[in-house]
Amino acid sequence: MASDAKRVVDRYFSALRAKDFETMRTLLTDDVSFVGPLGTTDGVDEYIDAMKRVTAHMTGVERRVLFGEDEHVCQVYDLTTSKPPVTITVVQWLTVREGRIATVRLFFDPRPYLA
Repeated sequence: MASDAKRVVDRYFSALRAKDFETMRTLLTDDVSFVGPLGTTDGVDEYIDAMKRVTAHMTGVERRVLFGEDEHVCQVYDLTTSKPPVTITVVQWLTVREGRIATVRLFFDPRPYLA
């Protein structure tokens, strides 16, 4: 099960890197919930809209590690943005249900985005 969940998250990460929101949408449940340091979303439409805003200034994303247990998957990646011009380390904890991502929890230091 963990390897299946990791494959889903790996496909999601590839879609994130490519800013491929159509593919990303197919990997999320309709009721996906997101909680992060700068906000929350409920449902796939809200989440995709938020991701479009977040990635508008994304210039790079590089995964450092991916691991999982059962339906829980964690990945750590470096996210580089042009506005503000910064690279931050992000920890993302995702839950996969029936082959799709049902929850996304994001952890990072938001100070560069609050200035």
